[in-house]
Amino acid sequence: MAFCTSCGIRLEIEEAANFCTGCGSPLRAGAASRPQASYPAGYLPKSRLTALLLLIFLGYFGAHRFYAGRVGSGIAMLAIALFSGLSYTTWFALSFMLFWDASWLLPSYTALIAGAIIGYIGLFVWWIIDLVRICAGTFADRRGYPLKKD
Repeated sequence: MAFCTSCGIRLEIEEAANFCTGCGSPLRAGAASRPQASYPAGYLPKSRLTALLLLIFLGYFGAHRFYAGRVGSGIAMLAIALFSGLSYTTWFALSFMLFWDASWLLPSYTALIAGAIIGYIGLFVWWIIDLVRICAGTFADRRGYPLKKD
């Protein structure tokens, strides 16, 4: 019984296999590199470069997730961004009202800024995770296929 030296899973494969079925690491010295992802006939894979550019410029709105066909999480990112932006805008407007001694608004004022900060921090963490996954090639489209390297 053999084990993969990279991921440690038990290998139940043929002797002629060159790559680990779990992580794709080469098992033999003669194996060149990781095999490329195979797509079904007629399937047009999404581009990793396009997803990366969408992430960089419109990532807070989930544009890269819409592009990859992951609509549910794209809507979640968009909703969090809109809620945080609306909270921040309302907080900014209430700042002027507090200037005119509307102290009765203070509890809602604090909740709005806290909601905006929590939303923006959550989106930033999500953005960083997606950035790492796209650059590493582990970000997949809605059908589970990896994005095509350009």
